[in-house]
Amino acid sequence: MTEPTVVMYCLGYNDVLQRPEDEPVEALYQRNLLKLVTKAKSCDTVRQVVLISAPANPEGGTAMKGAGGYNDHLLTLAQTTYAVSVDTDTLFVGLFVNTYNMYSVRGLTRTAEFLEAGASPSEATHTLVHSAPAYQGRFPRENGYMAIASSVLKGLGVT
Repeated sequence: MTEPTVVMYCLGYNDVLQRPEDEPVEALYQRNLLKLVTKAKSCDTVRQVVLISAPANPEGGTAMKGAGGYNDHLLTLAQTTYAVSVDTDTLFVGLFVNTYNMYSVRGLTRTAEFLEAGASPSEATHTLVHSAPAYQGRFPRENGYMAIASSVLKGLGVT
């Protein structure tokens, strides 16, 4: 499609790994996201821009501010994405919170507990039933992707 009417962005931590050492991740992330939204909104055919926060990582640890785990960083980027959506009057879908809660319910974010028990996070993840929303610790299974798709659709107003 060369003339999109809806543009969706879902960026994660890997999208800001290459940066000058003296530049905070959040600043680069925010600046680049603002550029993307501005460019998309400048296209005559685009009627809607949607910002989707990156999903949580099942083995990313706690999302508590300052915890220093991968999910701590993803939470900060989700908050930055939300701030950009407010600044640009753009629809925001909070995928991070939904996936973090999904993994927490299944016990997948308790990496520290797994390590204390002497298991690697992936071993602990594999001890869960086959219906777990992730495998190999960080990749969604089919039902995990269904939950992600459901969250996005709900955020778009589809009921």
